[in-house]
Amino acid sequence: MGFAHKKLAADYIARNSKGKALLSDAFPVQGSIATNCLNSDVTDSAAAATALSTGRKTNKGMVGMLPDGSKPETILEAVKSKLNMAAGIITTTALTHATPACFAAHVSSRGKEEEIALQLASSGVDFLAGGGIRYFLPKGYADKKKDAFGKTIASVRKDSKSPLDIFKKAGYDVFTGHDGAAAFANYTPAKSSRVLAAFTDYHTPYQTDIAGNPKQNTPSLDVVVGKAIETLSQNENGFFLIVEGGLIDQAAHINDAAGVVYETAALDKAIGTAYSFYKLHPGETLIVVTADHETGDLSSESPKTDILQNISISVDKLQSAYKGDTAAFYEVLSERFGLKSLDPSEKAMIDYAAALADAGKTASAYGGYSPPAIAASKILNNRSGIIFGSYSHTAKKVPFSAVGVKSEQLKGISDNAALGGAMFELLGIAPS
Repeated sequence: MGFAHKKLAADYIARNSKGKALLSDAFPVQGSIATNCLNSDVTDSAAAATALSTGRKTNKGMVGMLPDGSKPETILEAVKSKLNMAAGIITTTALTHATPACFAAHVSSRGKEEEIALQLASSGVDFLAGGGIRYFLPKGYADKKKDAFGKTIASVRKDSKSPLDIFKKAGYDVFTGHDGAAAFANYTPAKSSRVLAAFTDYHTPYQTDIAGNPKQNTPSLDVVVGKAIETLSQNENGFFLIVEGGLIDQAAHINDAAGVVYETAALDKAIGTAYSFYKLHPGETLIVVTADHETGDLSSESPKTDILQNISISVDKLQSAYKGDTAAFYEVLSERFGLKSLDPSEKAMIDYAAALADAGKTASAYGGYSPPAIAASKILNNRSGIIFGSYSHTAKKVPFSAVGVKSEQLKGISDNAALGGAMFELLGIAPS
């Protein structure tokens, strides 16, 4: 989530939702941080989130671990072990994805999601919610049960270990799949409650796809944050909560402008839930909003964000919408992607991309994604004045903002590891 992502979402909200600017843009402390890691100016989520969680720079791909193999204590682990606070992790991606993992796991590669799931299960984190149930189930698990978005739940583990059973044996209240999502909505935590909620097979769905599937029951990010605060705030020593709007990054990778806007707006709504708690406890609460890195090299000048209204399919889902029938694909674009008519040059873009897909080919111009989906995205972006210069991460600085107790001490910070280290200092904890 770079500066342009926030600006685009704020513009959309102001013009089309009759709302105000993003809440985090109004926080009294505003700044920007560099995100480079030890072995690259362009970081990834693992190295960047490790910097934020430990105050230490590391190499790309490393989760809560330094190049020498050491495993520094994360801020989440420190508040639990040294201050007896409660702690939670929430994400719109899989719980085993790099960013959430960096706060409670230590592995040499972000690809070790099976090991990350096991470490999360033994981490003692009091509240975990997101997707990725596939990594918490033993090898061979597959049945007719559906996740919150209607996809069949199936394990991808290569061993017979069951992190889900570890959670259950430890007394967690567990919510998985479609049925778990329904039960979660009515859940009332007790003082001693600990929660695992893994609603989807892997990542949770985009806001656009939620709009296009009325049968899904994935809880919204703001609802999950509210439930986490309700659970964790019962600890008399306070709590630490990391919340990731991870699909902002995923949408930017695939150059999905509507996805960027809707996911950033959803994160801002969740920040609003946290801010409501802050207003009740202003002398005890700190909220910090930032990003791992910028994705997509996004820019826009006077964007026509009205074009992004009423879209009910993500560019990711558009990839599977093309099945060799261009007429059917045009129908999807008209009904769900805001492209009700195509001029000859736009139609030529789709037809050329469809021919590539039919031949089983992709090209660097399509970022390795389905050519018809990316062609459709380019058309929508061209119409709306939105430019993506990349399908990858960039070295651009990212915004950070803060409000609450001791937030003024974060002014002037210009690096992600420095921001991570400052979190320890604010709590009186020496980083390991």
